[in-house]
Amino acid sequence: MQAPPDPPPPRPFGEDPVSSDLDLVGFFLQHVEALDVPWQLPVNTLRFQSLLEFVSTEMKVQLEILRSEANDLALKRQYPPREVGAAGVSKDEKCAFVATGAFGQREDRLCAHLNHVERRPQRGAWANYLVVLQKADPLAGPDDVLEHVSVGFSLRCNRDGGFTIQFGSQAEAKRVEEVGRSTRLLVRPLMQCQFRKATFEALRALCQASVRSALESGPTQGLLRGDEKMWAKETDVETSAESMDQSGGFSFNKQQRRALALAKHSNIALIQGPPGTGKSHVITHGMLPQAVLERGERVLVVCNTNRAVDALILKTVRAKPEMRQMILRCGFEDHVHSEVKALEVYAQNSNTLDALGGGGSTDTSDGGVQGQIRSKKLCFTTIHFASKEKEGGGGPSGYWSFDTLVIDEAAQIEDCKLFIVLRCPSLKKIILVGDPQQLQPYVPDEVREKGFGISSMERLMKLGIQSESHRQAQQAPSSSSSSSSQSGGRGGGLAPIRVPFVMLEEQWRMPPLLRALVSRLYYGNRLSDSEGVRAHGPSRRGEEPSSSSSSSSSSSASAQAGVAPFRWKPLVVLHFPHGRCDFSPLQRSFSNELEANLVKQVYDFVIAHLADHVGAEDLSGREEEETCVLTPYNRHKDLLRMKIADIPEENLEDYQTFSADTRRPSVSVSLSASPPQGRGASSSLPLSTPPRGSSRASMSPPFSRTSASHVSAAGVDKATIVQNIDTVDKFQGAERAAVVVSACVDKKPLRASDPHFINVACSRAKHMLFVVGNFTALNQCEDWKAVYTHAKSMGVFLEVDLQSVRTGRVSQLLEEKLLTVSPASQAHSRQPGALSTSGGGEEPPKSPRKKKQRTSP
Repeated sequence: MQAPPDPPPPRPFGEDPVSSDLDLVGFFLQHVEALDVPWQLPVNTLRFQSLLEFVSTEMKVQLEILRSEANDLALKRQYPPREVGAAGVSKDEKCAFVATGAFGQREDRLCAHLNHVERRPQRGAWANYLVVLQKADPLAGPDDVLEHVSVGFSLRCNRDGGFTIQFGSQAEAKRVEEVGRSTRLLVRPLMQCQFRKATFEALRALCQASVRSALESGPTQGLLRGDEKMWAKETDVETSAESMDQSGGFSFNKQQRRALALAKHSNIALIQGPPGTGKSHVITHGMLPQAVLERGERVLVVCNTNRAVDALILKTVRAKPEMRQMILRCGFEDHVHSEVKALEVYAQNSNTLDALGGGGSTDTSDGGVQGQIRSKKLCFTTIHFASKEKEGGGGPSGYWSFDTLVIDEAAQIEDCKLFIVLRCPSLKKIILVGDPQQLQPYVPDEVREKGFGISSMERLMKLGIQSESHRQAQQAPSSSSSSSSQSGGRGGGLAPIRVPFVMLEEQWRMPPLLRALVSRLYYGNRLSDSEGVRAHGPSRRGEEPSSSSSSSSSSSASAQAGVAPFRWKPLVVLHFPHGRCDFSPLQRSFSNELEANLVKQVYDFVIAHLADHVGAEDLSGREEEETCVLTPYNRHKDLLRMKIADIPEENLEDYQTFSADTRRPSVSVSLSASPPQGRGASSSLPLSTPPRGSSRASMSPPFSRTSASHVSAAGVDKATIVQNIDTVDKFQGAERAAVVVSACVDKKPLRASDPHFINVACSRAKHMLFVVGNFTALNQCEDWKAVYTHAKSMGVFLEVDLQSVRTGRVSQLLEEKLLTVSPASQAHSRQPGALSTSGGGEEPPKSPRKKKQRTSP
């Protein structure tokens, strides 16, 4: 087999984008050599000596991200378009195409008319699209690759079929025109660029003298250079944490008190919240009330998603009902949950679009909106809205002026986006709450491998770790020659720093067995179980007791609470060495139909037995809401949705988009209810509501049942099922009673080998985690191998054969193994011909030799 060609070497930037007057697209088209040729990014240093250095680096990173994403999308468009359906619409999803006819060239732009439309775009549908032009070969087969002619940018598309394409130069536009006169061309869209363009221009705006001087004199210098002048003194933090008032019915553990003290005394605070450790509790019950009610600060709270924003608002109002009058929610009205709207905290425009029948967006140029923002102490919004230019809002007396910025899930927000939000010169304090060990910002792998595309939180934490290595190397007398290498490329030669950082360590979500696994893999064995988890956790069998006394106390507490003994162990691994992962060139994604059939049967088994064998009566009738299926790939996600919810592929799109009320963000609020009475009152909580101080509340949103076709024969809303089948990336911050992970691998783990993915996948479950996959392939990854070993020694390991899946016997066999066999006898010898249980620590059996004919489910 011929080895694949080596990737082309990176090429340097011709000029610094900061000094250019071109926008993102103009600079990209003028300087890109080819989509598959990367740009050479500067050395990643974690520290920046000036804001100008940071902006220049991040603008180059944005250009490289655009190139990498465009190249990936161009690979999807390299094949001939698929046949046109009966309705005249191309079956290629998001792959609309047109053939161009006569050209009219003007400077660097090409005006074309569509003389043969396979899928006529609506007016403006192609505006602001990066497009690829290809030679149309009428003899090309479905597996042939079309020749790329050029890359351009579609500026506008008229209703009569005319549109204008911008190229990097006049010479390039002329060349494409000459090719188009003799050859039929296809113009195929790659991606819209308005968000990347806005980020690019917002970065450039940071270089303005007035903005730059304001940012470099405030807490931003702590983010840029790691300036310890912005940090709190350790003695102040310790003293404040020890003397913290725990009145008001809200209790905080030691790390939570330290986090609140750090947020009070430090201009910059990093608070790491591993899964289930109550970071939302710290924000809504401690941080915001202390900042607003006690210190009188104006606070801007920013989240990565609308769901997270609404959840924080509802939790804040539940914790402190009197704060409702101080809250304002900004953003797109259609994305605001109905419970938040019912609180009457949404920023209404003077000239709202509601009269026209559509929801609008908070318009900060509206005088009425500006007045609402000025009058509120606490403003909640998304990172997208906060990044927008606020005309006239800056300055100490502007309406968009705040004392404190709180970023939730800060580890998912790119470094550059945080700095764009910081265009608020009145800021005195920046609090970053998140977990770099969970999901990171989405950037192409090529960019991440060079150390870019990470969050400010992760960058500072890496700088602190690196500085500690540097400090230890300097203190070791025998290692003076290696100290520079230990300090690494970023920050080498700079003075070490101490990062203002607290990690929350006590968790309220996972059973102890899962906590032990996640803690050992990702948190240095620092996580511990709360009293509520020990008392109400689903299983003591097979788990790692902290001590005999704690085990006995947990059992007695469980008995006093009347919790039924839990039959299942919290971790079940199903090794399925069959099935093939099919790759979709169109979606650039994988699916495994045989594995999807197995997951469907596992899901049916969980739904049938979860309430009875978890021992939580209040789960009855809510099994579909409390069970989710997670996978690495969108294509496999679609396949699972079709099979589990019994939805034909042609109808799947009807279930892909949900209203704000079906995204499950809410925490039900009763303004008349008295506040919770702290962690001590949590001992009587039912099993399905793990105690988290007083921050836990009902997670049962209203689900719209607008169509009879959306309801199954059993009366279950299919939208409820579909919304709980998704990629792992969409489920960070969420939790369910039972989680089924479908790894979708056959030879190599690929996306499933990302440790951030594994961490999130294994830490969503409150009671049960099922992992389905080919562990012959997954064990190539050390983290999955640890999951496999943990299941064999402490949980349940099952090997599923092909015949059991084909005959639909998996649910029956799971019932035989988990419900009728006592835990002590689960390590019995294998039963031939179906589902087997393996004991010991041996490797999973090798995949059977593949036969020539293709098997079908």
